[in-house]
Amino acid sequence: MRQRLYSFLTVSAALLVHSTAAQAASISVINDNGNTVIDAINLPGELDFDVIWNNNLPVWLQVDVDPADGTELAFSGGHLNLSGVDWTDFHVHLEGGPVFEEINDISPAPSSVIGAAGDPQVWLFFDPPIPDSNFLFLGDPNMTIDPEDWVIDISSIQSPQGGTFQIHLHPSTAVPEPSTFVLLGIGGVALVGYGWRRKRKSAA
Repeated sequence: MRQRLYSFLTVSAALLVHSTAAQAASISVINDNGNTVIDAINLPGELDFDVIWNNNLPVWLQVDVDPADGTELAFSGGHLNLSGVDWTDFHVHLEGGPVFEEINDISPAPSSVIGAAGDPQVWLFFDPPIPDSNFLFLGDPNMTIDPEDWVIDISSIQSPQGGTFQIHLHPSTAVPEPSTFVLLGIGGVALVGYGWRRKRKSAA
């Protein structure tokens, strides 16, 4: 499997969400909801971390940007699905000002993507779904800045003192389409109406 696999198999407690070297963006967990965030060794201009997903509850991270990071961050990482269910989609949302400048390598390839350069969030849809015990890789997982990485534009928050933004990650499973909810609603109203009519006939 791809080279990033070792980071899930050999990680120790000492590697879990630690402070990274000076002059590079660092990550702190706002809420992991029982999932495991593994902060890789980040370099200036690079943001690389993995998540072991023990469930499908969202993960919230804070990213503290250093002036040495410049105006762009190469963004990559691996996501191991140990939730017990298949993933049909995966949501990445930036909050606090940054936007995606490039959306590059995704493995396995999604069936569709909602989001583009200039957007703060991206939805990835998978058909077939990503099974339990399988990986999703965003960007190149080799912990180096690479053309396959995603790129985050942080120019809106960068300053001589650095800046801060948040990343919200959320995998999910299949849900009914909006049209299905409408049909269910119509069916429910029809059943209520039918029951009311039967009640009136019984009373008569």
